[in-house]
Amino acid sequence: MKIRLVTFDALGTSIIPRKPIERQYADVFRKPFGELSPKVIKKSFSVALKELQAEKPNYRDGHEDWWKEVIRRTAIGAGAAVEKVDENLDIVTRRLLNKFSSSDGYRLVGDAAPIRKRLNDIRVGVGLITNADSRMRSVFNSLQIKPTNASMSSLFSPILISEEVGVEKPDAKIFLQACQMAGVQPSEAVHVGDELKADYWGAKNAGLHAFLLKRNAVMRNRNEDLTGVDIVHSLNEVYLWVKKNNETA
Repeated sequence: MKIRLVTFDALGTSIIPRKPIERQYADVFRKPFGELSPKVIKKSFSVALKELQAEKPNYRDGHEDWWKEVIRRTAIGAGAAVEKVDENLDIVTRRLLNKFSSSDGYRLVGDAAPIRKRLNDIRVGVGLITNADSRMRSVFNSLQIKPTNASMSSLFSPILISEEVGVEKPDAKIFLQACQMAGVQPSEAVHVGDELKADYWGAKNAGLHAFLLKRNAVMRNRNEDLTGVDIVHSLNEVYLWVKKNNETA
């Protein structure tokens, strides 16, 4: 069966931080909290993120307060004084939310724009499915793609953002909704992302084809069981697979 839609994950697949998130946090933390180790911030951020994802899945009660608590726990966990954190939390949260709402915090991965054109040239649609809050649309619109000067929003359609649709990967509903919006069957779609559970198995369990993206052959989690998992190291590999599949289907 021919592939008619390819959907991509956002962070880590289509866009990446301009510099490591922990360093960007350290830059914002420096003035109110003093010099905090990016290495310690990275660990503290990871813990805080996992805690909030478990306590309030999919930005429950609103993403601003959700991220405010992540930022608070990250700063305190990295060694900032509780009193200083509580005193400066509003302004620090605002600065970080603004930074990660635009091209100030993120940049487009080099092969994200070309892959869209190549897929469209062979009559395959390109969409985006992300476990993110609504600020991701601001990021897309801030990332201008030369020379066409088109925004990320025009590069991907449909775009499904978990906070907006009320469901997040690996739930099959978000993948099936993307297919429905594009007017294709799950068996006519492929999803590509860098998270084994959320992206790969989420898509496979929804009936889509799937690829796990591991750029430069670097495995993020050595404890992952990748037995039988279809892995690609660039988005161009996805294009070549789709092209070959459609030529022989």
